[in-house]
Amino acid sequence: RARRVVRMYEERGVGRDRILIKLAGTWEGIQACDMLEKEGVQCNITLVFSFLQAAAAAQAGAYLISPFPGRILDWNKNQSGKTGYEPSDDPGVVEVKRMYSYFRNYGYDTICMPASWRPSRGADVEGADVDEILALAGVDEMTIPPPLLESLANRPSRDVIHHVAAEREAVKCVDPKFDFTEEEYRKLWEEDRCGRDKLAEGIKSFTDETEKLSSILAAKFDFAAESEAMKCVDPKFDFTEEEYKKLWGEDHCGRDKLAEGIKAFTDETEKLSSILA
Repeated sequence: RARRVVRMYEERGVGRDRILIKLAGTWEGIQACDMLEKEGVQCNITLVFSFLQAAAAAQAGAYLISPFPGRILDWNKNQSGKTGYEPSDDPGVVEVKRMYSYFRNYGYDTICMPASWRPSRGADVEGADVDEILALAGVDEMTIPPPLLESLANRPSRDVIHHVAAEREAVKCVDPKFDFTEEEYRKLWEEDRCGRDKLAEGIKSFTDETEKLSSILAAKFDFAAESEAMKCVDPKFDFTEEEYKKLWGEDHCGRDKLAEGIKAFTDETEKLSSILA
């Protein structure tokens, strides 16, 4: 699907250097990222809730990761029963710093861009809405919604200082450099309760919202056919044999299952012929 999207844009004169493909931080999503990055397609690994995902994404050459410190905090609060943390001790802040430290120590170019914020000290503490943002100030980039940007704008400039610096964080790294196999990754992932719980929750949330959007769009059309037509993201093709065979060479599923189907039909035909003979 990502290749199809890239091809559609390139046919309209938009280079792949202007495209960012967002992929969920599953093992499969990270491996898709590995393949796409090698083809010059930049990828954003999102729904990152654990250091394990971040290390694997860096290994795959991801252009960007989106860790969610606020949701990591949510999980830890639910597990511990705590109502708040000092920003520097916020489990989400600690985890994102660990990711950033790992990237900088081992020379990965992967951008660390946290998003999804929570008040470390609790919602009832004045000014706590930007606790995590201030505690992570200095990381590569951030996704900050307008209300929190307004909160930052209303604070004295002296409050916004770099708590995170590349060289300083690099020397704090205590993790070895990982080179995961799928077996190694999945074994560690089974032990990562926060990562597993929040990733499953995040994927379900994205899926539910996509289905809601599809329903809203479908309701705007009188006929199902019109609704389905709007979902089409493919250009209209006019294949030459050469073009078709080139694309067919990349279609592993189609080629494998077609060969399997033809063989099954052939075998059954030969059985029938033997019976009749």
